Amino acid sequence: MMSSNNRSIDRPIAHCHARFRAQATLLVCIAALAFATFVLLGADDALAQDQQDISDVDAITAEAPKDAFGELPSVHLEEEAAPSLGAQSESPAAGTPTAVTEADTPASKGAVEAAKDATDSTTGAIVAAANKPAYKLTLPKCADTGLVYNGTRQQGYSGVPVTRIPADNGVDEMDYNGPFDVEYKGINGTAYNPPKAPSAGYQQINTYAPINAGTYQVVFTVPEDQSFTLEPNSFEFSIAKAPAPALSQPSVTLFDAPGSVMTFDLARMINLPSDLGGGPVYAVSAYTANGLTTASIDSTTGELTFTSKGGAGLAASDTVTVALADMGNYEDTTVQVNVSYKAKPATTISGAQSNDNTPQTTCQTAPPGNLLAHTGDTTPSGLIVAVTGVAALVAGASCALALRASRRQLRDSKRR
Repeated sequence: MMSSNNRSIDRPIAHCHARFRAQATLLVCIAALAFATFVLLGADDALAQDQQDISDVDAITAEAPKDAFGELPSVHLEEEAAPSLGAQSESPAAGTPTAVTEADTPASKGAVEAAKDATDSTTGAIVAAANKPAYKLTLPKCADTGLVYNGTRQQGYSGVPVTRIPADNGVDEMDYNGPFDVEYKGINGTAYNPPKAPSAGYQQINTYAPINAGTYQVVFTVPEDQSFTLEPNSFEFSIAKAPAPALSQPSVTLFDAPGSVMTFDLARMINLPSDLGGGPVYAVSAYTANGLTTASIDSTTGELTFTSKGGAGLAASDTVTVALADMGNYEDTTVQVNVSYKAKPATTISGAQSNDNTPQTTCQTAPPGNLLAHTGDTTPSGLIVAVTGVAALVAGASCALALRASRRQLRDSKRR
């Protein structure tokens, strides 16, 4: 009886031991699987890091100057190039040494080493530049304001540049007073791009400081062999246009005759300054029409053209307003041209007479057998004779003598 009971008690205990062994085996399997997963993930990370390192090296190599180490050798196996020899190429005989890569030759190894050295050098330069500390300019603190064109160079800041850098002991600070380079650039539509120049002293103005009105940027730099850079290192400033120049207000006189046209060089008449810095652009903005038919001006040359309507009378007058715009160094302005009128003079003929000895512009009479003048004759005063009438002069026939002034006399008459 006791024996039977003992066996009944031992059976559950055996089942428990078996279950514990199965669970322990399962835990071991799970641990092994986790370890294998960890190893695989570590390998993937290592592979990804290797690929990133290769990409970084390729990028650095691509940025390196080409002339630092020339063309990198192309490494390939001679066996890969063999098919390009054509169908007549033969396989190497048994015992022939296998082909070596070009990188195994001494020349190729030297090129690879040179490429590696250049890459290392370039990488070092990049790292060195990135590691340079940047310091702010102590002076000037800001650009000058309120600058107006005055015909002289204006550098856009006061004094000379200074920056504070660490002293040699690494604790204190000291002033760095140069060398500095200063470069000007035209911005916002201003055309200006001179070379760099050393900063000027307290009593000097930078050699390439701008003169003309406009908007500029001034950039300060230190030589590349310095152990620091400047950041920020630039200012922007403007030189405003000067007030409009004082110009002459001209007066002109036209003939009070229908269709009479006269031109005037307005640019010469108003005494424009020589330092306009561009322009002006001319335009007639308004005019009165008491005796004028039209008033126009060439926008580039400033040549005025007036046309008289005639019959306005000698007491008539007009005003023509001309706008001058787009002057580089001066504000826009206007000038007023005052117009008066005079009678167009009759042509006075001297040195030529009709058959009754009276000075005439034309002669309508019965001429004698011999005319005093013939077509094409020139009178002592320079006028040219033109005879109109019957071609064959017969006693009692009438003819007209017309005296046509030469161009020179017409021009002289206008001047008078």
